[in-house]
Amino acid sequence: MVDVNLLSEDGLDYIELVVNPWSFPVNYNSGKCIEKFLMTKTGLKRDAETISNIGVDNLDQESTDIFRREVLRSGRMTKEDLESLNV
Repeated sequence: MVDVNLLSEDGLDYIELVVNPWSFPVNYNSGKCIEKFLMTKTGLKRDAETISNIGVDNLDQESTDIFRREVLRSGRMTKEDLESLNV
């Protein structure tokens, strides 16, 4: 999503698109191969992406239960770590 502003200068109207920066380059027409390439080059991983304006309240209980089960199964977090998140 971008902010769009209608501006005027020297009698001409034009639009301004205000785009917030993202942590890695995005190209909507290049597909998964270029996305994988760019993420490899930047050193980022998919789970390192941030998503604005979303919180725990946006998740349903089933999704939360699956997350808790799988994160413990994978060993990526301990039960104590998970409990500290209040998820």
